[in-house]
Amino acid sequence: MSATDPVAIERRFRGPDDSGQGGYTCGLVAAVLGNPAEVRLRRPPPLERSLTRVRTAEGVELRDGEDVVAEGRPIGALEVELPPRVGDDGADAGTVGGLEWATTPGAHPFPRCFGCGPEREPGDALRIFAGPVPGRDGVYAATWTPDASLGSDDDGGAVDEVFVWAALDCPTSAPVVPTLADGQAVVLGTMAAEIRVRPRVGTRHVIMSWLAERTDRVAQAIAVLHAGDEPIAVARGTWVHVDRERFGGG
Repeated sequence: MSATDPVAIERRFRGPDDSGQGGYTCGLVAAVLGNPAEVRLRRPPPLERSLTRVRTAEGVELRDGEDVVAEGRPIGALEVELPPRVGDDGADAGTVGGLEWATTPGAHPFPRCFGCGPEREPGDALRIFAGPVPGRDGVYAATWTPDASLGSDDDGGAVDEVFVWAALDCPTSAPVVPTLADGQAVVLGTMAAEIRVRPRVGTRHVIMSWLAERTDRVAQAIAVLHAGDEPIAVARGTWVHVDRERFGGG
């Protein structure tokens, strides 16, 4: 990468209708940082605009003109104590519960989100719906079979890392949503991720998540992506509480 590198966020990769999905945007920054990395979103990422990734002394900034949209830095390994992997039945039940919540009228603040929007078509978006796992208090899970459009035959069908970031984003919000007051939503503030092995297109994976800590204004949750029994990627998402109506949710 040169000192500056142009990039744009296609409308396909939106979260809220008028801004980029947080995980996807963080992945664009992490793509030039290396792995693992941490990215902080400073403002809603604009869609279909010419942005630049700029090298800094600390890492990389994603800029819209002179405005900093996101800033990232390389980090050490994410040291996270992982709970036992949920079984396939539990992952299926989590997906069913997550989809039921997402399709309840008025429940989902961003129903056209690239990561978890129920109004998006299969193949066009990830459609990852993390819900509570029966018998596993506080643990959420979803299944995910990456579409062929997310990888390349040249890489043996490995999913591009930007889409791994996108896939790990929304599941970290799922354990936060039940803690919100009426009229609140959450948006991604900071995300850190470590991708140990890239997932493969056409292969069923399981994503688990759980709440790590919470205050009145922010919450932090962890997600882990499994291929079979192997944890191949882990992420930490920090979520900021916002007024749902003012942020344009719905």
